[in-house]
Amino acid sequence: MLIKALGRAHEWRGWMERGEAMSYRAIAKKAGVNPSYVQTILPLAVLAPTVTRELLDGRRKLQGRLMVRMREGVPASWSLQADRL
Repeated sequence: MLIKALGRAHEWRGWMERGEAMSYRAIAKKAGVNPSYVQTILPLAVLAPTVTRELLDGRRKLQGRLMVRMREGVPASWSLQADRL
């Protein structure tokens, strides 16, 4: 689930950067998902590169279920991300 969520978040970020979808609702409509899911998952697109790499190669595990952790929020600071996730 984590790899799929990371992939979706980066895809959606690309849509925003290219002007293909400029809101959570627009992304949700285009992706065929619920807007609240977009709001929960999209922050994965701005994780620190080191955190993303560690998650993908299995060196870092999210404690608890992905959706629960994401609803708690993702800090903007990359150093705080490394501490919290």
